[in-house]
This record gives sequence, structure tokens and C-alpha cells, in this order.
Amino acid sequence: MIHQEYPKTLVHPHARQGKATPVHGTDPESGRQFVDYQGTPDMFPPVTVSDPDSEALHRAKGYRPAGESDAAAFANSFAAPPSDFVHAEYPKFIATAEGGKIVNSAAEEGLAVWKVTVAERAAAPKPMSAKEKRRVYNREWHRRNRDRRQAAKPSPDSPPAA
Repeated sequence: MIHQEYPKTLVHPHARQGKATPVHGTDPESGRQFVDYQGTPDMFPPVTVSDPDSEALHRAKGYRPAGESDAAAFANSFAAPPSDFVHAEYPKFIATAEGGKIVNSAAEEGLAVWKVTVAERAAAPKPMSAKEKRRVYNREWHRRNRDRRQAAKPSPDSPPAA
């Protein structure tokens, strides 16, 4: 079998599938019901080319074979920032008890973080003392054993054991 390059399908990177919404209506003259469609057409649909000339024409319009990668874009994705780039610490967004806040300095950030920790501490449950833990444990233990005893008792409707 001989490799044949054409016909082949080209796709556009900005392709968008159309959307059709059915619209039901009634013909005013005959009274018959019908369905029409409203929506948007496909944008940059795939095209099939059959020779190098039509491929060159569609490539000029932005179409590429499916799965073709752009080596320059791939290499650029790993590129370092420009040499004149200066990192700015502020302004930055931080999470707060109210949801979030943009701070413009380290002092503002410290104040906002301090408010969060104070609010978290106030909302946190207080630790139980050993006496309270023992009381809770005993209450749960008695409840479990009471439930076991209730389950072991024969019901009044069941026949007596022989």
C-alpha cells in the first residue's frame, strides 16, 4: 500500500461549533405546527483539502493538520521571563475571615493575618478537660450497653424459648 497524503482534513485553532435551538411554531394560514431552528453557525469548521495548493491556501487562513504542534510555541512555554522583569511583592491577594483582601504592604498583610488568626481562635472550640472527656466517654459507654441490652431482650410478641 502506498502512502497518500491527500485528501486530508485541516482544523482551525479557533474553531467553534454552532448551536441550534428549536423554535416551535404554527402556520397562521394552514394551522399546521412546525419546528424551525435559531442559533449560530459553525465558526471555522474543519476543511478537507485534496492538493498542495488548497492546503497552502487554508494554511494561510490559519488551518493546520490535527495534531500538528508548534515547536516555537512549545519552546516559548518554558522560556524564562524577560531580563528586565522585576518581581513585585505587593499588591497581592490574601485570604481573610471575610473572604479575601488585596494588601499593598507587609504591614497591611500582617494586620489582616492577625485578624484572621484572632477570629479563628475565637471561633475554635475550647479544649475539653480530662473530667469532661471522662464524662462524655462514660455517657457513650452506657448508651451503647443499654442499646445492646435492649437488642438482646426478646420482644413480647416472640414465642417463648423451648
